[in-house]
Amino acid sequence: MSSVSDFFKRFVKAFTDKGFVVSESQKHMEISDDLPALLLFKQIGTALYMYRLYNGGKINSSSINAHSVDLRKYAEELIFGNNCRMVIMTSILITAERTEDGAKFLQNTPEVFGQVYELYYNVVVGEKTMLANEAQPNNIIDISQMLGDAFNNENTEPAATVGEIYEKSAHKSVLKPKRSPFLVYAIMAVNVLVFALCEMNGGTDNIVNLLRFGAMNWSLVEAGDLYRLFSAIFLHSGIMHLGYNCLSLYIFGERCEKHYGHVLFLLIYLLSGLSSNFFSGIADSSSVMVGASGAIFGLAGAVGIAALFTGKTVDGLGLGSLIMLIIASLAFGFLMPNVGNVAHVTGLITGSVISTIIGLCGFWKDKTAENE
Repeated sequence: MSSVSDFFKRFVKAFTDKGFVVSESQKHMEISDDLPALLLFKQIGTALYMYRLYNGGKINSSSINAHSVDLRKYAEELIFGNNCRMVIMTSILITAERTEDGAKFLQNTPEVFGQVYELYYNVVVGEKTMLANEAQPNNIIDISQMLGDAFNNENTEPAATVGEIYEKSAHKSVLKPKRSPFLVYAIMAVNVLVFALCEMNGGTDNIVNLLRFGAMNWSLVEAGDLYRLFSAIFLHSGIMHLGYNCLSLYIFGERCEKHYGHVLFLLIYLLSGLSSNFFSGIADSSSVMVGASGAIFGLAGAVGIAALFTGKTVDGLGLGSLIMLIIASLAFGFLMPNVGNVAHVTGLITGSVISTIIGLCGFWKDKTAENE
């Protein structure tokens, strides 16, 4: 019959195969009968799933309940640091057989503490079963399948430490970058430099001065100033406009350049900016337009497509969070005057289409293989 520590190893392997991660401080731990507990995480959209696996031979239900208070505070901190709206905190007590302490542990009922939802289970290794309080669900994000994998793979010989198991896992929930970004910082520097030059030579709120520096106007483009489709991407009207776009460029641009690479990042950025200026000009030929918003929306679309193709969060930013950010930004644009909504929408569409084509050409298949 499988011992608790052997089952513990296989259970951890089943979790990491499903994309759960462990902290660096836990990876050195040796999984043996002396290991009291282990914490695993996985973010899906705006929900963070935390599983605390307890060794019933080393810790009792009273200690677990006391520890849950500290763990709840930690979960609340993670909400603010990981773009989460809620944490599903699940405690699993692993015992060799049914025990009085296990029955006491299951007397804990599901509770909601603010944005933290707590659940309790007892895995009985000798019976190959998982016991649950009647007031809570029996299956949370494939836990039944992970449990089955752990029970049915008794002949495997998993590694002794958490880190060895994690490195051999079949899947990682976070897409790991292979490159260091530098173009995104170069573009931000160019934006700041152009802003400073424009501000010192007539002001960035002066339409005539903005046109002198290359602002977008469709009538002038039709007259032959095609360069305005490009130059307007690097111009901004006012310090708030510049600051907001630089922040957005950092959030989406850094992720995009890390995972798509320098060339594809620049291609998505520039084509999204050019298309947004082109269609904005057609929609309103008399207005003067500046800003990188269309190009940045293109990057946001590209990051979203990356999350869609890979099924992973992109540096902690999941598809659900991205969609909410994009919708909020578009809604804000429609509520505010003098905002280029056509540029935002066309930039988003352009970036999404380009990155979809890249994905359909097998780009993410190769990158996903590299991360496994």
